[in-house]
Amino acid sequence: MENKVLYTKETKEGLIALISILEFFAERFKDGAGYDDALAFISKLFSDDVFVKKIKNGLEGINQIAEEIKTLDTEKIAALGFEIAPDVIQLLSKIKK
Repeated sequence: MENKVLYTKETKEGLIALISILEFFAERFKDGAGYDDALAFISKLFSDDVFVKKIKNGLEGINQIAEEIKTLDTEKIAALGFEIAPDVIQLLSKIKK
């Protein structure tokens, strides 16, 4: 078996995609969930290139995330946390409002 060094690129991109989706719905669900929220999500997929790129990047390497997670150590977890912290803070601010 080949000895591979795995990084957290795919895990990071997967988390950013998930956070982006959660952020969208956190904003939309403030008045309750409805069909209009699903339509708004579909509309966003067709109109927001940055959003779509985050989702696409998160899905492209999804099959590698489990292997990356197996290789996580304290240093990688800390680095990953610092990298996604701004996205998490933005999500939390939208949930809190």
